Parts: sequence; C-alpha cells; structure tokens
Amino acid sequence: MEENIIAALVGGITGAVISLISSYVITKLKIEQEVKIWNTEFAVNYSKLLFESPQAAQQLARQFAIGLIVVRDKEGRTASKHFIPYQCKVAIGRKLDNDIILEDPFVSRDHGIFFYRGNKVFFQLLSPLNKTFLNETPIDKICQLQSGDKLILGQTLVEFEELK
Repeated sequence: MEENIIAALVGGITGAVISLISSYVITKLKIEQEVKIWNTEFAVNYSKLLFESPQAAQQLARQFAIGLIVVRDKEGRTASKHFIPYQCKVAIGRKLDNDIILEDPFVSRDHGIFFYRGNKVFFQLLSPLNKTFLNETPIDKICQLQSGDKLILGQTLVEFEELK
C-alpha cells in the first residue's frame, strides 16, 4: 500500500514538473516573439517619425533604447537599423533566431551579443572562429562601445550610436 502511495506521489510530482517546464518554455518563446514584434514596429515607427520630426524621434528613441546599431551593405549604404533597448540583449549572427540576422558567410551562426550594463553598451563575441574588429583592432571577448564605433563582423560593417 505504501508503494502505491509513493508511486502516486512520484507520478504527480513528475507530471507537475513537466507541466511547469513546458509552461516556462512556451512563455519564454511567446515573450521572445513579442519582443521581436515590438522591436520591428518600434523601428518602423521611429523611421517614419525621424523623417517627419528628427527631434521628436531622438527623444522617443532615448526613452526606450540606449543605442542604435546600423548595419551597412558592401556599398556603405544603410542595410538595417536595430535598437538596443534598456535591460535587453541583442543577438547578432547568421542563425535565423538572432535579433539581427546577417547573410555573411564569414559571420558565425551565433556571432555575438550587444548588451547594456551600468549605462554602457558592450559587445560580447560568442564565436572566436570568425574575426571581429572594433575600430580596426581585433577583439576576442568583450568590448565596451562608444558612439561612432565601427565593428567589422566577417565582411559586414556594423556601426554603433549612443542615444543618451
């Protein structure tokens, strides 16, 4: 009889743990999806506002983000812009689940992350397989970014602009 009670308890606990884990994973995926949607909508609205009223766009950006990442194409034109929101990490690489996806064969699948800490923005290199440069100096781990810094990831130019 005690064995049946123990088996029932173990089964109940196992089921509860599996349920909690699956709820956590589903919630995390939904939050990540919502953040990507918000970032996209924010970038589109910011671009429209920037055209209509540059000063208002700058004020808006400063309220929600600490930095702006500008990805340039081979001709030096702006290919895309991405905000670094406060308290968030922005992943960059070839893999489709990154926040910034680069179609550069010399960029790692998970190349690096931009993150905010103590009113400063940093870039952390995740894969040492492909060279990365900050203002023409090779980096191998983490570097602090200043407004106007240029990162070269593989063959892609990425510029950072502070929004303080």
